[in-house]
Amino acid sequence: MPGLTRLIFAASCVTGLMTGHALAGAWPQEAGKTQTITTVTVSRATDEFDDNGSSRGTSRFRKESVELYGEFGIDDETTLITKIEVSNLHPEPPAQSASGFGNTEIGVRREIWRDEDQVFSLQASALLPGRSLLTSEGTDAEIRALYGHTFPLFGYPSYIDAELAYRLRTNGYKDEIRPDLTLGVHASRNWLLLLQSLNVFSSGDGSNLAYQGRQHKLQLSAVRRLTDSVSFQFGGFATVAGSRTPAERAVIAAIWVNF
Repeated sequence: MPGLTRLIFAASCVTGLMTGHALAGAWPQEAGKTQTITTVTVSRATDEFDDNGSSRGTSRFRKESVELYGEFGIDDETTLITKIEVSNLHPEPPAQSASGFGNTEIGVRREIWRDEDQVFSLQASALLPGRSLLTSEGTDAEIRALYGHTFPLFGYPSYIDAELAYRLRTNGYKDEIRPDLTLGVHASRNWLLLLQSLNVFSSGDGSNLAYQGRQHKLQLSAVRRLTDSVSFQFGGFATVAGSRTPAERAVIAAIWVNF
């Protein structure tokens, strides 16, 4: 997948992960409870980061995606997770557009340790392939360590969620190391402000050049509580650095439902 197609693939591999993991965090769902997050993302890119990390102009592309992320509390320490994404990719002609399902993720998160304001969890998941342009065409696997800590920040209830994942990839794609960091601040009873750093580093051997680089994204968003069970999230993200990856800019909107 040379040139623009490789860059589109790189974007499709990462954009769909922006909401699910980073907002779910290290804390388990309560037994018998479910949370769903349905996210619409619209992104654009006119530049890319080259092999040396320098920004340069490239062919334009845009992407629209809808992601459904869900969690179910099996018990008070164990949470079942799933994620499904559908995307439309529109590169600049003569490259062809593509639509379809990305990876479908199924996994389990288990609380390992907790005290009054901290929690540590481990998560294992499988990523089942969808349309070939949007995935590695094989079943990937991921192991993720998650640490959460609650604390007051300037008098506001706040938390950090730090995660480190290793993704095993198939069909010649390099494995990936994925460190993520989220800062959440409850500005009021009805408002949650989120600042997130989301990163991908390719690692190890791999013969397929579709994605062998790094990507660093910053996302800023706000979550407004509408009712006791429904919230609305809005914001955006940007790829601020990387190599062999598009310099994406995006807006997001999401509905959170708890039941």
